[in-house]
Amino acid sequence: MIKYFINVGCKKMENDLLDTIHNFSMATETAYERVDSHKDCHIIVSDILSREYKTYNTVLVGLIVPNFMSIQIPYCSEEFERILRQLHISKIHMPHEIIVGNRNPSRVKVSEISVIETRGRKIVVCTKNGEYDSYMPIRDYQDLLAEWPFIEVHRGVLVNLYHIIRIRRDVITLKDGGRRDISRRKLKSVTDRFRNHVR
Repeated sequence: MIKYFINVGCKKMENDLLDTIHNFSMATETAYERVDSHKDCHIIVSDILSREYKTYNTVLVGLIVPNFMSIQIPYCSEEFERILRQLHISKIHMPHEIIVGNRNPSRVKVSEISVIETRGRKIVVCTKNGEYDSYMPIRDYQDLLAEWPFIEVHRGVLVNLYHIIRIRRDVITLKDGGRRDISRRKLKSVTDRFRNHVR
C-alpha cells in the first residue's frame, strides 16, 4: 500500500492528479491510499515548496518544469519513481507560492513579495497585501527563491527586482512607495542587475 498526500490550491489540478494516480494504480496493480498528513506518507504532491516536506519523496506540480518532467501516466513503477526524482531535483523549479510563518502559516504568492528582510530575531516578508513574520533564516529564503530575481541590497535585506521602479544614488524605490537603502559594497552589483533587468 503506497500512501500519498496532496496539497494543491487548484481543485481541477487536484482532480487531474487523482485521476493520474488512479490510472497508474490500475495499470500497475499497485494499491494507493490518500492520507491527510504528509508525516507518514510515501509520496507528497504539492504546488508549493515547504521545508517541512521530505526532499526525497516530494513531487512539485504546476511549477515551471520541462514538459518531459511533468506528471503523466508512466508505463512502469521504475519510470514513475524516476519522474518523481527528476521533478524534485530539477534546478528550474520556480515556485509560484511559498509557505510563510510558523505558528499561523500562510500561502504567499512569490510575485507579490517585494522585500524579505531581517528585523531583530525574525524575518519579515513584505507583500502588497501586508507583512508576514517568519523565523526561517534569510539564507533559506535565498535558496528557496533562487530562480526568482531577488537580490541582496543590504545585509539581511532581499528585494524582488520586479518590484523596483527606480534606483537613485543608494536608495531603491519600490512600486508600493517603500524605500530601501543599498549598502556601498553592493551598490554597483545591484545597479547593474537592475539595468540588465529593465532592458
